[in-house]
This record gives sequence, C-alpha cells and structure tokens, in this order.
Amino acid sequence: ENVIVECNDHSQNVSVRTLADKGYLLNVNGKSHVAYVNEESGGSLRMILDGHTCMFTPEYDPTKLTSAVAGRLARLLVADGTHLNAGEAFVEIEVMKMFMPLRALEAGTVHFQMSEGATLNAGDVIALVELDNPDSVVT
Repeated sequence: ENVIVECNDHSQNVSVRTLADKGYLLNVNGKSHVAYVNEESGGSLRMILDGHTCMFTPEYDPTKLTSAVAGRLARLLVADGTHLNAGEAFVEIEVMKMFMPLRALEAGTVHFQMSEGATLNAGDVIALVELDNPDSVVT
C-alpha cells in the first residue's frame, strides 16, 4: 500500500507493508525502515522507528474533561451547568474498587456528556467546559 505523508508543508510518498509481528516495513526514497505503533493509556501514541522511541501525547484541550483510565463514573460531584474553578473536582470515578476525583483543568461552566454509572474507557469525554477565558489558555 502506498500513502502520502505530509509534514511542515512537505509531502512524501511512502510504501507500507504490514509485518507478521504487527510492525510495519516502510520504504521511503528506496530506504527501508521498521516501525511499531502502540496506543498507550490516556491517548498517547508510542512509535518505535528504527529502534528510536517517539511519544505523541494528546493535544491539551481544557474544554474536554476526559478519563485517562478505564473504570466507572461513580458520581457527579457538581450539577450540570455549574461553574468550576481550575483544580476543582467535578466527578468521582471508580477504578479497580478505588475511588478517585477528576479535576477541571481550567475555570468554566461544566456540561456533562455522561451520567452516573456509565462505563468509562481511557480517553472518553465525560464533560465539556465552556471556558471563562479561552484566550488565557496556553497549549
């Protein structure tokens, strides 16, 4: 299979072949490279290319309150539409019979997308936040 990779306003044709061990053999300009890609908890992506490891972390988006781990949404600590300050707990999740609070990243008004008792996977959006001051967020 051939794909076009684009980066920094430059594009490159790459030939890709899947290996038996779930890796990939990449051919770029006649040079072969071996790559392995694994999704980590919390949405990070680990890529090993020719023996060198690269970690790609999710983009910082304080408007989306997510769970970094799988578990259960045990209870909402505030009502929908409540104003939260940065660092304030908004839900409690249960992970392996332990309860832990999740906290808002920035100040704003919370709008829940899930209800109590919902099953969570890593990366699930629990709530959206209408930020008080979106211009002050540094990504």
